Amino acid sequence: IDHGFGGTGTKACDLLVIPLCRVCHDALHADTRAWEEQNGSQLLWLARTLARATGIGAITAARAKQ
Repeated sequence: IDHGFGGTGTKACDLLVIPLCRVCHDALHADTRAWEEQNGSQLLWLARTLARATGIGAITAARAKQ
């Protein structure tokens, strides 16, 4: 998902990253529309990734300091 802050040495926030192998990553950047037609929208992948990460405990809610 284009976060709008492109440039050398920049990267997306870790929470907005979907895990892809190098081949799939390159295919996504080569032709985003074709990749999404074959694999589904990036937003769907992001939602699934966050749901999975939450489900396995990789992401948890921070507890407020008391």
